[in-house]
Amino acid sequence: EYLGIAHFHRPEDRKESEYALHGHHYTHAFFTIAKEGKGSDYKLKRLSNEFLFRAMSPKLLGENPPKIDAETIQFSSGLDLNGSDVDGKLLISYGINDCEGGAFFVDMKV
Repeated sequence: EYLGIAHFHRPEDRKESEYALHGHHYTHAFFTIAKEGKGSDYKLKRLSNEFLFRAMSPKLLGENPPKIDAETIQFSSGLDLNGSDVDGKLLISYGINDCEGGAFFVDMKV
């Protein structure tokens, strides 16, 4: 079974939005794919709930409560396993607002 990370364009249409200049943002989800038998195609096995990454900017998080908990545009682009799939760490990289990059580790035990 293989692990991946997906991003979804939200909302699915291209209408105007009060929170995004071009009317959209992205959400993410983890998924797994696997073959069901020898010679078969890969099929989607598991799909997590959609989520956002916590904002990297202290300016966004410095107020109590924070004004914003995630950047409007987050585009996941990389996933790498460091160590074992039992007690290793996932490195997730992503773009922020189409201007800069971010990366962080997640424990596999989570």
